[in-house]
Amino acid sequence: MSFAPEGSRTWGLFESEMQESSNTTIGPAFYNRIDETVVFDAFDAGTVELVARKEIDGLVRKLKRRNVHLEVDAGVVHLLRRVGFDPVYGARGLSRAIRNTLTEPVAHYVISRGSVGRSFARARNARR
Repeated sequence: MSFAPEGSRTWGLFESEMQESSNTTIGPAFYNRIDETVVFDAFDAGTVELVARKEIDGLVRKLKRRNVHLEVDAGVVHLLRRVGFDPVYGARGLSRAIRNTLTEPVAHYVISRGSVGRSFARARNARR
């Protein structure tokens, strides 16, 4: 598994370079045992935003099953993208950013209200 660098390279060239590098690194005997290789584009900020929105939607659905309505504005998504994405390491920090910036504060808010029945929470980025 590998991530293709951004730029004007063609997929064929990149794949052949990756295969050559893999043969050198892990040896052709092991490489021949691999059924399939998949080359991914490198994550960019737009992709990270899509992943963040997907994770947020999952959290919203999970809370809805517990009668908690969570509304998240676009500023929070942009904040998560900024905090959870590093051009070198990709989106490794995204799940941590979602947990620390959104999930835990919402959980504390809901618990502190101690409400029975339907709850409402709105998440917004006040530091735009």
